[in-house]
Amino acid sequence: MVGCQLFTLHFNPSVFPEPFAFKPERWLEGPSIEMQRDWIPFSLGVRACLARNLAQLELLLAIREIVRQDLLSGAKPLGEEFESYEWFSSKLVGERLELVW
Repeated sequence: MVGCQLFTLHFNPSVFPEPFAFKPERWLEGPSIEMQRDWIPFSLGVRACLARNLAQLELLLAIREIVRQDLLSGAKPLGEEFESYEWFSSKLVGERLELVW
């Protein structure tokens, strides 16, 4: 049996060019087959998220409201880079990412 940490898949530069750059437009420009294959935000198999459908619905509703109200206009990360731990599920050092407007 062979396993792979999802962090490794999600930040693979051969699949996701400039993987550490925030580029949501990469999904709007028609994601490649490899991108769709390697993006597994809720895990798979016996360790998959039990509330995946609920989480996706909540995210959809929240993003819709954020876009409708133009809440992130001019937002950018505080600082140039952030550091993460590479565990079973990756985690930000300091456990938060601050945005400034």
